[in-house]
This record gives sequence, C-alpha cells and structure tokens, in this order.
Amino acid sequence: MSRSIRVLVALAVGLSGLVLSAPALAADNSTLPVCGSCAASETFANKDIGGVKFPKHILHNGSGTEVGTSAAELFVGGRGTAGSAAGGVLTVQGVASMTPLFMQSSTVPVVTMNSASANSGLNAAMAGVFDDTSPTAITENSFGFLRMSANRNLYGTIRDAAGNERGANVDSSNRLTTAASLVSGSVASGAYASGSFASGAFASGSVASGAMVDLGAIADAASTAGGTGSVNAKLRLMTTQLDTLNSNVTSAIPAGTNLIGDVNLRQGSSALSTTNGIYANLLQGNAVLSASNPTFMREVDGTRSRILDPCEANVQSYAPISITTATTTRIVSPSASNKTYICALFLTSAAADNVGIVEGTGGTCGTGTAGVVGGTTAANGPNFAANGGLMAQAGGKTAVFQTAGTNVDLCLITSAATPLAGGIKYVQAP
Repeated sequence: MSRSIRVLVALAVGLSGLVLSAPALAADNSTLPVCGSCAASETFANKDIGGVKFPKHILHNGSGTEVGTSAAELFVGGRGTAGSAAGGVLTVQGVASMTPLFMQSSTVPVVTMNSASANSGLNAAMAGVFDDTSPTAITENSFGFLRMSANRNLYGTIRDAAGNERGANVDSSNRLTTAASLVSGSVASGAYASGSFASGAFASGSVASGAMVDLGAIADAASTAGGTGSVNAKLRLMTTQLDTLNSNVTSAIPAGTNLIGDVNLRQGSSALSTTNGIYANLLQGNAVLSASNPTFMREVDGTRSRILDPCEANVQSYAPISITTATTTRIVSPSASNKTYICALFLTSAAADNVGIVEGTGGTCGTGTAGVVGGTTAANGPNFAANGGLMAQAGGKTAVFQTAGTNVDLCLITSAATPLAGGIKYVQAP
C-alpha cells in the first residue's frame, strides 16, 4: 500500500471515531467538551461556523505545563540587547494612585548585599558603583550610578558656583584641614570680634612662618630705614636700631664736634622771661634734689661758670645763743668731713664784754684751738661796750665766716659774767 493511501485510511478512521464517540448535540446551544479529560465545557451553537463559539485558549510550555502559573511564568519576547530597544519590551506606566514601588526590602537590608544570593526578599535597592580608580564621565541628560568606596561609603565633593568640584581633607583626628596659607584679603577687617580667640588658643608654631603674607617670614632680613618690607622685616630693623641706641646710652657718648642742637626752654607756649618762669622737677641721678642729693648745675655767662656759695647751695640751720658767765661755750657741734659756714651771726651784750669766736675739738674747742674771727682768746676777739653787739651777714646767701678745719666745734669765749644774747645761721659742707 502506498504512503498516500495509508494516510487517507488513518484520517478516515480517526474522523469516524470522532463522530461515533461524540455525544449527541441539541438543536441549538448544545455543549462541546473542551478536552477529553477536563470537565470544563463551552456553550456550542450549530449555527456558528465551525461549530465553535468564543473559544478559550490555554497556553502550555514545551514541558506541557500551563503558562501563567508559578511553575511557568509568562515571558515577553523580544528582549533585545543592552543599550538597544527591541519589540515586545514591557514598560511600566506611572499612575498617581498606583501601589508604591518599594526600593528596599523590609527584611533584607542593602548592606548585606555582597553576592548574587544575598538579595533574597529584596524588591529594589539604591545602588552605587565601586570605582577607586578613575571614573568615566557621564554624558549630559543621562542616568548613571553614584560612586562609592569599598566600604559602601558614597563619595562626596563640594561644587562651587562656577561648577568646579572640590574635595575636602580630614586628618586622623577628624579635623577639617585647609590650605596652609590664606589668600590676601580673605579675612576682612573686623571679621573676628575682640575676645573671639581665647588666650592660648593657638599653640606655638601652629601658624607657619610665612603663612600671613603681610607679616612675612621670621627669617626676613631687616628692611632699610623708610623702606618697604614685611612686618617681620621692619621689626628686625627696629630691634637693630634699639640695640644701637641702648649701646650708646649705657656707655659714654663718643666725643664729636657736631652741634647736637639748640635748646629753647618754654613755659606753656611762651619763651621764658622774667614774668614767665619755668617750672621743672630737677633730678640728681634717679632721685629728686634735696639737701643730701644736691644738683651739680651751674649758671654761666658764656665764659665763666657761677660757683654757688655753701650758704646758697645748702639748707641753713639756726641755733640761739644765750651766755651769762665768763666761759667757753660751743654753739655749733662738729660734722664729719664738713666745715662750718656762718651765713649770719647776731650778738648783743648787756655790759662790756670781749668775745672770742674760735674753732677746735674736745667739746669746747680746747684742743687745736684756732681763731675764726680774730685770735684764740676773748681779748683778741670782738670787744663789745655795754649794750653793744655784732650783726654779720651778706644777704643770707653768702658765708661771712667759716672754720678752717672739718669736723670741728664752733665756740664763743666770753670775758665777763654778763648776759650775751644772739643767734647764728650756718651750714656744714665740704
């Protein structure tokens, strides 16, 4: 039997079996089994073409499993390749009332993701690219991954107004580090209020030499007088000049022939005159002038210097005189290394009396007696008649008598037992 005949016979047998095994159909709206083993059926009408109305299609995969179940999920064909779209690509349209799309699983945190099997239960997550070498630039209006470190730390830079990206440095103590030097004018005048920096806030050496341009470096050479330079250069010049001045002041000023300058003394805004005297505090050494610390200033007439008399240069002392017997009486005690200068002497006697004015030692001029006025005895001194006397002075500023020796007594020798009264003003000086 030929192959064609065998096919026709098999087809005929199959059709006859189908007709013979099919159930009886009603005149209209009869049912037709969908498959031989399932119970589901569809309404069938004779008047429909082919005898089928609204067929139900159920897809199966190559293994016979129904497509659309958990065992065989539906796949949309036309995957295409990376970067190239293809037909059949499934898209998701945004709807305002749609269920939110979760970016992270509530049970599996992103930080545990480090392998293909670690994303169990994860719906979606933020992702970054680990790139510690040199990241490629991204084109305008394109999406891309953020860059992260090996510890999943997101890299961050500061972007200025001009579009420049700047990185910040932090030291091991978590302190933000800045440039070692400040740009001129970067800190405005008055930017820091008084007291904003506590005492000791800046440790020694914390501001590097040369960090402040205007201050300069510590090693800057001294600038010239009146020249330009940094603050440190000018300070070095000042210290050099002060050292020179100190050296000149503490030692003798070198002799020279140049005129230092004319000195004009003024009281207020007017030159000195007889009606406009000067008021000055004179010092001898480092102490104010006194009897024990006199000045060594002398008046001159341009040729000769005026020598002050001891009675003018020293504070004068006064001693009263009262003698009623014929005796030797000390009226001024001795002063070591000093002579006695009599600035004024007044004597008057009630009756005739001879008075010797002498010097010597021993308390009453008994030793080394020498005449101050006349000789060494009463007879050789001034002789007074009754109610007579002596008044000796030279304006009070010049000594009229003086002892020849130093550290000696000044005594009066009287010849009569009659009252002798008077007084003496004196100074003791070398």
